[in-house]
Amino acid sequence: ILSHSGPCRRLPADQPYRHHRKRQVYTFDLRYAPGCERFSFIVDKQDTKKKQVAILEGRERNTRQKALLEKEISRRPKLLTNIRDEVAGMRFCVTNIFVDNDILLFRFGLHNRSQIGYTIDFIVFNTGCEKTEKDRRPAAGAAALFSFNRPEEVAALSSCDFTVALPKFTIPDKKVLIIEIQERNGGRHFYYKLKNKQLINAEILFPEIVGKP
Repeated sequence: ILSHSGPCRRLPADQPYRHHRKRQVYTFDLRYAPGCERFSFIVDKQDTKKKQVAILEGRERNTRQKALLEKEISRRPKLLTNIRDEVAGMRFCVTNIFVDNDILLFRFGLHNRSQIGYTIDFIVFNTGCEKTEKDRRPAAGAAALFSFNRPEEVAALSSCDFTVALPKFTIPDKKVLIIEIQERNGGRHFYYKLKNKQLINAEILFPEIVGKP
């Protein structure tokens, strides 16, 4: 793994400092890793007419692929009607869990029935015990890859649906996935525990191409 630390000039030890144009070199910090941790190179052709070639990491999606995912998700009915929580006029619900190759996509709903807007501070995903908060730690796929229609604020007396994509993962049967949504400068926080059963029963978005090379 290389990191560029900038240009430098190499001078002979027996000469005083002078400007040496032809002796400009570059230094790099080198760190060896046991395996390739990540290789990702994404090129979008929206703002250029030049022909581009991109090598994508398996979990990455380009603009066209994201548009197809968003379109397919929007036409799917909301199937998970019982996964919800309510706090002070705000309702949070998980309406669908999808899988597309090696990513999971969670479609959430936020419904504001109060007269005060709801501003999202953050959304995090952790794993923990079902009956206690001990041994709580970030989920294997805790870092979101991308999202669709994620709002900054849910206005008073309004609703919104949005989708968050995570790397595919499962959790032990005695553990749960904890979805935590915090309100900025407020106290309407959601702390929902999702069992592994819902994850392994995720809907396949494009079943007709599963298994094809």
